Amino acid sequence: MRYGSDVTSPRSENGDGGVSADPGDQDSRRVERWVRWLDDGFRIPGTRIRFGLDPVLGLLLPGLGDGVGAAGSMSVFLLALRERVPTRVLLRMLFNLVLDAALGSLPVFGDAFDFFFHANRRNLNLVRRHSEGLRYQGEVPRVLMRDRVLVALALMLALGSLAVSLALGWYAVDWLFGVR
Repeated sequence: MRYGSDVTSPRSENGDGGVSADPGDQDSRRVERWVRWLDDGFRIPGTRIRFGLDPVLGLLLPGLGDGVGAAGSMSVFLLALRERVPTRVLLRMLFNLVLDAALGSLPVFGDAFDFFFHANRRNLNLVRRHSEGLRYQGEVPRVLMRDRVLVALALMLALGSLAVSLALGWYAVDWLFGVR
């Protein structure tokens, strides 16, 4: 409760000067920082174009950069599960991940795609929209079996895309430097 106000606010300031819905929710702040670094932490001066480390790492370290991006994607997905996001939103997030993994794994074109398509930011915005809507409605959704199956499929897809990215990276390094 602020001084001079008779209304208790459900929001409180967190340590980094922003506002958090739950003062103890360090996971969502950690995921936000992770997404900022990967997708939109830097801006090209004089433009509105933002980019993160995901396309840079993908270009400089083929395979390894995509693996780092996949880890960031999974952190957003796990946050969505903690927030009990409905299946239709999880499916949309999964579509963003599949699109990012499929097109992002292509040499050079994939890095350009990662430069403009910020899957982690899109997914975090989906989670936030859902969470903000629930705070206003006061609902607590339940976790369904189909949500758990979807999570298992997403984990398998993420691990598979990580394995493919690492294999492609290894072949790229072998092709470029003749390492054997």
